[in-house]
Amino acid sequence: MLEWENSESFHAFYPASEGLAKYAAAVESFYAAAPTPQLFEPGLGSERSALSFESGVTLILIGRTVERDHVNAAWDQLVAALSKEGNVNTWSGFGIEDAKGIWAGMLGWDSVEVSFHNYECKTTRN
Repeated sequence: MLEWENSESFHAFYPASEGLAKYAAAVESFYAAAPTPQLFEPGLGSERSALSFESGVTLILIGRTVERDHVNAAWDQLVAALSKEGNVNTWSGFGIEDAKGIWAGMLGWDSVEVSFHNYECKTTRN
């Protein structure tokens, strides 16, 4: 996961960066397919995604959306419910440019045990 100040900074780097080309050549044998980056702007309260990716376990959710308020409300409800069971790091955002109409959310836990406990608590109560 890479973060950018703005989309112009991203486009100045990708795909023209010599450093990126060297890195891509070194790891391309591990790719299942060529990467296709998508740009997202953070949702309210989701300025940085680092905490989700620094967690021991990160779950990434991606879906199509047209109604931001509905998606934000549903996300807030999910995060509130998971937070009652323990610490969860979150991030969400909406796609721009080629990713317009796509929503992404991330949930991060310290460990598999903590994430499984959260999931188990939610599924056994419903």
